[in-house]
Amino acid sequence: MRPCVSVIIPVYNASRVIGPTVKTIQGQTLKDIEILLVDDGSTDDTLSLLRTLAGEDARIRVEVQRNAGVFAARNAGLSLAEGEYAYVCDQDDFLHPRALEYFVWACKRYGIELLSFWNRECADGHVPTFADVPTFEEIPICRPGPITDDTSAAEYCRCLKAVRLDVWTQFMSMDLAKSDLYVGRYDTSRVFRLIKSAKSWALTRFPEFYCYNREPAGSMVKSCLRASTIEAIHDDLVRMGDVFAEDRSSGDIYGVWETVRRCFISRVVKMQVNAVRRRNGSMSPAERHLAKVSLANEIHDLKKRGYTRFSDMNVLNALRCLVLDWRHAGSAARGTGA
Repeated sequence: MRPCVSVIIPVYNASRVIGPTVKTIQGQTLKDIEILLVDDGSTDDTLSLLRTLAGEDARIRVEVQRNAGVFAARNAGLSLAEGEYAYVCDQDDFLHPRALEYFVWACKRYGIELLSFWNRECADGHVPTFADVPTFEEIPICRPGPITDDTSAAEYCRCLKAVRLDVWTQFMSMDLAKSDLYVGRYDTSRVFRLIKSAKSWALTRFPEFYCYNREPAGSMVKSCLRASTIEAIHDDLVRMGDVFAEDRSSGDIYGVWETVRRCFISRVVKMQVNAVRRRNGSMSPAERHLAKVSLANEIHDLKKRGYTRFSDMNVLNALRCLVLDWRHAGSAARGTGA
């Protein structure tokens, strides 16, 4: 019998954290689910633990692949998923016990294909104490309809600005999830692509459904200095521009393209802010010099190759300015000077 929801969790070297995460999925009030654990070539004892978990719960299936990255693992899970709805969770985060129950209820109650929701941060490694969920009808929800005039456009863009672009803050029909898989090495635009292609979507700002842990310190700072990451961000922006080509070609009279572009840039910059904060709040002079040379060269090279569409230089320059200026900005905010 087809399960109601397929929960997909990519896993890599997560033996210390995956147990509590899976437990919050097993403890859902909605029991008609399958849990797909995709091991992305772990080198520790993660796979053994996953198989133990599967042996204890018939709803759990384990898929093993050679190390190919989190996007490939998510796509592998989606290819195997059999549920009516799809949900992707990270390996070290936690889901409210009633989250899936509400997501399914909202999709059926309001006739939506895609539900976006807010989340909150929790202390690393600690299962949070969740607040009670109110009566489902009392949870505020934004349901923008088709854009027909300035008023409906304003409501649509207002909801777009409030959407969280994390993969784990999106719940959707399986058909929609499989229609647009993860692409490349950087795919922030996927959320906007899903919103654009969904027959209907909605957003709730209730933050208790999902609690996330921060990424390991320094991981994004290191990657943002690589040429491949800069180009991946650019390629993602281009993909998003292609999806919203109709809005752009019509002169963007309702401001939809400008809204999603600004949200994209804000997301990229926020990720870099958090990354630099995790590196002891600042970068050393040597690190700043390396960032300056590396990113300036990347920007110059992309300009030479004509990458100037869709204001992508704004993204690259935002990255460069952020990495270079964070230490000064942080010191000024603390009143200590540069």
